[in-house]
Amino acid sequence: MNRTIVTVCIVCVLTLMTHIVINALNRAETLELILGNQLTANRILKSQVEELVYTVDLKESEIYNKGFEAGKTQLGIALMNGKAMIGYKEGYHAALDQFSGVDIPTPRFNGMPESFPRPPFPHPEDNKLTKGNGE
Repeated sequence: MNRTIVTVCIVCVLTLMTHIVINALNRAETLELILGNQLTANRILKSQVEELVYTVDLKESEIYNKGFEAGKTQLGIALMNGKAMIGYKEGYHAALDQFSGVDIPTPRFNGMPESFPRPPFPHPEDNKLTKGNGE
């Protein structure tokens, strides 16, 4: 009877240890999957922010081109009417008028906005300051 109890206890302990090891491996795989998904989400967010910055730059260049074309048209009309070319003062005021009604954001992109939700895991390409590398 005593030997049977010892054998049963050993089997129970081995079963319990096997269960703990299997759960630890499953948890590690799950965490790796979550981390991989988070890294992919961070890359997508980075691409979206870069696209937003590119779009803002493109809109600013369109505003410039619009003013440039308006200046060429104004010069053509002046030359057709026999007037002299536009002087510096008139061109300066035309440039000021071009941007007077446009709301151009003055601060350029300096990272993520404060209201933007931070992901729970940092991207590996993020430069984090730790005690050893930045102080």
